[in-house]
Amino acid sequence: MTKARNIADLLDGNGDVVSGALDNVPASNDASALTTGTIDNARISLVEAEIPSLNASKIGAGTFPDARLPATALNSNVDLTNLSASHLTSGTVATARLGSGTASSSTFLRGDGSFAVPAGGVNTPYWYAYGHASGQGSSSGTFTKMEATKIFDSDGSAYDNSNFRWTCPSGQGGKYWVNIATQPYNTSVQGTGSQVVPYHNGSSKGNAYNASHHAISLFRNHWISWSGIIDVSAGDYLEAYYFTVFNSGSGGSAYGKFSGYKLIE
Repeated sequence: MTKARNIADLLDGNGDVVSGALDNVPASNDASALTTGTIDNARISLVEAEIPSLNASKIGAGTFPDARLPATALNSNVDLTNLSASHLTSGTVATARLGSGTASSSTFLRGDGSFAVPAGGVNTPYWYAYGHASGQGSSSGTFTKMEATKIFDSDGSAYDNSNFRWTCPSGQGGKYWVNIATQPYNTSVQGTGSQVVPYHNGSSKGNAYNASHHAISLFRNHWISWSGIIDVSAGDYLEAYYFTVFNSGSGGSAYGKFSGYKLIE
């Protein structure tokens, strides 16, 4: 607008300014017509639909409340490497999470984080058999298997009464303390001595010898025993044998004991 322009040219018939007559006013009030300057925040009003897709990297301050996050975000990607055990107030930790190895009633958790069987143990398997039979003791100078009947057998079936033999159960190989004892008994038999011998898989493993007792009372009431350690493997069998040398008389009977147990290593 120039100074020479008449004021009347700027007003319409109602006295309002004619915007088209002003040369410093934008031709439109559309926002696209604004090419310079800054709009005051107070002049801006937005609704959800008008907010563009905003990358999370643009958020530089503040904290989202949990209510604004999905449940999956709260329960996943949680760093538990520095979680104190004092934060556990309920529930039970599975044994598989405590350490390596197998947790059971016969193991304990060691300081190095592994389950192990305690040192020591129990003396099983074990057995004890006892017998008294007429004719046991009549085989002068010949070894005879002791016919002792099972009294105790921790395995239940390791000692067989049909053949008077103890067989080492599966997985129970090791060193066993074995004891065999016999007592010849007869009112009319005198003898020079007796021997008891353990047999391992059909072969003798040493013996114990009782010296001469000619007197009837001494011979018939004296126990002869053998004790020792025998190394056996699963499936091996043990038996008790003995013989008596008679000095006079014949026949007779004998008591016998046959027992053993596994040593703790």
